[in-house]
Amino acid sequence: MTALLALIFLTTGIISTLAHPASSLEKRDDISVYFSPMFASGMCLTWDPFIHLTPCAAKDTQQWSYNPLVGQESTLYIQNKTCGIGACNHEYCLSCEIDTLTASGNDNTFLWYWTRDSRLQWADTPAYCLSVVGNTQALTMNNCTDATAWAFGVTSTFSSLATGKPKYDVFANTNKGTRVHGLGRADLCLTASALPGDFLSNSPMVLAPCVSDNSLMAKYALFNLTLPSDYPTSTYTGPLTFSIPDKAGATYCVDVGNNPVMGTQLMTSWQCSGGPSQTFVLDEKSLKMSGTDWCAQVIGSGQLPGDEKDFNPMYNVVLNQCDPSNPAQNFWIKAH
Repeated sequence: MTALLALIFLTTGIISTLAHPASSLEKRDDISVYFSPMFASGMCLTWDPFIHLTPCAAKDTQQWSYNPLVGQESTLYIQNKTCGIGACNHEYCLSCEIDTLTASGNDNTFLWYWTRDSRLQWADTPAYCLSVVGNTQALTMNNCTDATAWAFGVTSTFSSLATGKPKYDVFANTNKGTRVHGLGRADLCLTASALPGDFLSNSPMVLAPCVSDNSLMAKYALFNLTLPSDYPTSTYTGPLTFSIPDKAGATYCVDVGNNPVMGTQLMTSWQCSGGPSQTFVLDEKSLKMSGTDWCAQVIGSGQLPGDEKDFNPMYNVVLNQCDPSNPAQNFWIKAH
């Protein structure tokens, strides 16, 4: 296949990346994923006959081989790894000579960071990210501060989430901690993406099937919440602190970082100061960053790669503008 080029115009800008220790989600290697812009969940990134958006469907031309770990770089290959997206002579391109171009090991042309804000950031020039042109189906390289936020999943059904009826075991809360549920389902819990072992700072939060208190994964899904006596008439406002510390006795909590935007991922932190980035409002309907209009939202599709034993991450959890009518923003807890 010949390289397919599309002319772009680059502007200057700076965006930082956040590195963190590898977590369970590093086990995405050789798993095909689909990408969809958060503002258009029915459209998917497509590579044939050229790079653009098309309606999501289960087809090879929408499958990508990529490792979406926050702060880590990876080649954005098409599904069979014969070609990849890069930047050729200051234009974004789909090249099938990628192995030759990167043979030296010093070429960042085809490497992309997955940022905390769910952007695909070009490793060679971190000011630029892969973006959709307005409300069109065309792609460009844009300043990362104005770039498209992407969702990824292992199926193409981004606009159809499995809300409502439980499909897995449901567990009652005990004195060991409180579970935060998502998608209106009592069998799905907000969970830190860490394998049995210990906490890792800056690990993404995911929605996964709930586990029993005796599971090795329980520590990543149980929170120390003191609810108002009349909850849910009154809402809970405060941190989401994990009820079980790490092996060294350190306490971890959920954090959204400074200056969140659409697509910012909820992540773990061991620096639990109780500041604005760690303060949430939780009622029967939503999980909201206190004092803002940002709400936690479930995105992605299918059972995400990274599962082991009883840890089966189903969806990613990011921030988006609060929308009470959106079932993907339905987070809640069972008070008793």
